[in-house]
Amino acid sequence: MKKHVFINIIYFLALVILIGGCGDNKTPEPRNINLFFNVVDDNNKNVAGAQLYLFNTEADVNASIASMQALNAIDSTQSNSNATGTNAQFAISSDKMYWLYIKYNDNFRKLTLTNEGFSNTINKLPKDLDVTVKIRLSPINGNIAFWSPDVNIFPITIQFEKQTYNFATSGEPENALSPVGLIVNRRAGAFKYYAKNDHGCVWTGTIDLKKGEFKTIQIQKCSVGELVFWSEEINKTFMPITIILNNADTLATLNSYTSGFVCGNTDNSILKTYREQGSYTYFATASNGTCIWTGTFDLNTDQCTAVKLDACK
Repeated sequence: MKKHVFINIIYFLALVILIGGCGDNKTPEPRNINLFFNVVDDNNKNVAGAQLYLFNTEADVNASIASMQALNAIDSTQSNSNATGTNAQFAISSDKMYWLYIKYNDNFRKLTLTNEGFSNTINKLPKDLDVTVKIRLSPINGNIAFWSPDVNIFPITIQFEKQTYNFATSGEPENALSPVGLIVNRRAGAFKYYAKNDHGCVWTGTIDLKKGEFKTIQIQKCSVGELVFWSEEINKTFMPITIILNNADTLATLNSYTSGFVCGNTDNSILKTYREQGSYTYFATASNGTCIWTGTFDLNTDQCTAVKLDACK
């Protein structure tokens, strides 16, 4: 009889241990967490309309930051105004890590603000919490404002970052929405530009643009004179005639003749261009190579210099 009691006690203890062991190894169910965001800009002003994106992996958020597009986001929401500022909310699981990308377009300053450069990792949080986080965004780009006083001749063409732009209004822009000049938006960095107009003026330079910067680049006054090459009918058999300045600067060809030319006249039978003030040499050759013209001239700012190619000897 005692033997049976002893066996029963062992069985009971084993059952208790088994049940207790199962209870200890049970994985707690993840709980949802309400994660609230108060979004502000670089001036600490509340931002309504910022787009928030949630990701499962760091690779996805890094790809989205690089492309400025949400790639493989698992959830998104937008910040809205409320009595205390701006608010956006995600319901997330307590047993996971997440990554966050926030993007806001400031339409007045023409800037894109993100959380790039700040922590974008949401670590595992205790369950059954309401967590509020203040997120401050910063610009990733800036604006370059090209402008010119009215002493230059418009339009002015800007070649910048493999793109070509034109502007035809004088005056210095005051902000990114200004109607004068040319405003180009770019990520922060160093850039080279090349500018010109139809009167032979050329401007070049390098720009160092900082994040959030509104940088003005003035196109300085260009000191050029008008240069005209012309010839009479006696040279028509040698046309077109190629003209080179200072052994390096090839102009367009002279293709036709005229009975005479005076500065100020409009004549399609001449070769007209613009160059900076200075002393020049010219070398002109006939299309058949049988005739050459050479000479020198001085060109003055805002004045016309006419060079006649005389009869070939």
